[in-house]
Amino acid sequence: MSYISSTGLHQLWLKVQVKNFKSFIVCTAYRTDDVPVTCFETDFSFTLTSAMSFNVPIFILGDLNCNLLQHNEPEPKALLDFCNCFNLIQVINQPTRISELSTSLLDVILTNSKDLITETKVVPHSISDHDLIIATLYLKKPRPKPTYITTRSFKNYNKEAFLEDISNTPWSVIDIFDDAEDKLNAFNALFNQVLDQHAPVKTVKVRTRSCPFINDNIRALMKTRDHWHKLARRTNDPAIWSGYRNFRREVKWELRLAQKTFLEDQIRQNANDANTMWKTIRSCIPKKSASTKCFCKDDKTIANEFNQFFTSVGKTTLEKIKSLADECGYTPSHASFVPIQYPLSEQFTFGDVTYCEVERVVKSLANNKAPGTDKIPSRVTKESAPVIIPSITSIINSSFNCGVFPSVWKTAEVCPIPKDGDHEVTSNNRPIS
Repeated sequence: MSYISSTGLHQLWLKVQVKNFKSFIVCTAYRTDDVPVTCFETDFSFTLTSAMSFNVPIFILGDLNCNLLQHNEPEPKALLDFCNCFNLIQVINQPTRISELSTSLLDVILTNSKDLITETKVVPHSISDHDLIIATLYLKKPRPKPTYITTRSFKNYNKEAFLEDISNTPWSVIDIFDDAEDKLNAFNALFNQVLDQHAPVKTVKVRTRSCPFINDNIRALMKTRDHWHKLARRTNDPAIWSGYRNFRREVKWELRLAQKTFLEDQIRQNANDANTMWKTIRSCIPKKSASTKCFCKDDKTIANEFNQFFTSVGKTTLEKIKSLADECGYTPSHASFVPIQYPLSEQFTFGDVTYCEVERVVKSLANNKAPGTDKIPSRVTKESAPVIIPSITSIINSSFNCGVFPSVWKTAEVCPIPKDGDHEVTSNNRPIS
């Protein structure tokens, strides 16, 4: 996009990313007197259309040699028609070049997001006969959207009632099917139908975790502190301000003491539990800021773009390999592959699994691991193991015998983890499932 066109129009396009704010595009342009105004319709329109495909705010600034103080002249009229065509607004209203004989507005700032500009200035200086144009942007991060998660509600879950219902389920229906895919679909339908009655899937709002070491006495002290703060702001009495500062110091002291006591008790009570011990220790270590990322597009569009990128990594890599081979003049051999013949005793084969083997794997599942897309925690699988293990064993053996891995087991929830660079660019993220 950045180039000098054949007509002589200079363009430099940059995509700017400031911390975790939404990105925006800046273009600096220069048009000399001898460049025809038709460059707006040809060269500039082409690059601006490409820039608008990013769906981010655009700011175009530079000397286009169109005196906007003379609206009836052909050159400024062509520029204004160009702005109207792309819904651009020119925000500089003061002359940018003042001489003994003339006053002109040649340097402009064009944008499609005027609401982001809080202030514009024209600053005189002696370096050039053109004054400096400045625009101040309002890049305050918007209020983050509330976070919702889909999970199972175990508020009314009763283990004995669930096991009774799961035991009365007609699991023999699964044996009607021969295909592993059909068996698994039947198993999921039966199991989820029972579990949904005892632990339905719900969408809940994630709330900030409260500090477990704050007791009623500290809450009362914080309430008193806040009351004195409001009173001090209203009266501006030095004595009340002094009282507020004393209450503030007391709250800080009580919080530190309560947190210290709580952590000591946690470490003492979980001396033999390494996971809980390290969880307590990590809570004391300062964490890197994990502020919410801002995106210019809606959530569904972003999710589809990331999904398309992550699922096409293998295909894209293969195309790059073929392209590199063509560039280097390498022609891969198309000779047919002849496998080495091994005795049957040395060949690897899948054998049927037994009830005990599946039971051992199910019992070894960690309770602190996240559930899959079905939102079934491992503890529920363990509780219902005596009833469902025969069906799971049948599904696994059918998968081995048919040579088919069920597609449901290939599905995972993928979270993009930002690397370096603009987090809105899909290639700057790595997938974690």
